[in-house]
Amino acid sequence: LARNRLTGRLRLGNDAQIREKSSTQTQSVSTELRELDLSGNRFTGEIPQEIALFPFVRRLSFAGNQLEGSLPETFARLSFLEVLDIAGNRFTGLPDMTEMRRLQSVRVERNRLDFAALERNARLG
Repeated sequence: LARNRLTGRLRLGNDAQIREKSSTQTQSVSTELRELDLSGNRFTGEIPQEIALFPFVRRLSFAGNQLEGSLPETFARLSFLEVLDIAGNRFTGLPDMTEMRRLQSVRVERNRLDFAALERNARLG
């Protein structure tokens, strides 16, 4: 889905799915997803908390969009995540990702992050 000029806000599910995971179809898709590359599009808004519906994802790229705000706290549930690329957006905050033991590569340049947003994750890797 990278570099397709997709626009609008990201929607990954709904609050009921993230709390209950009641939909068998959602569970199947979410447990099988290993890589999601949405880079080089024109997505706006924030990354929804429903990102946690993809617990086994290993690589995520949201680079080169117009996303903003903070990454949701539910992001820390992605314990299998190895590569995260959010470069070239308008993000202002990051959750505590220090417990994400498999995380090897994080690209955050060209955002609106201040030192405090980065400092809490200084022990990554």
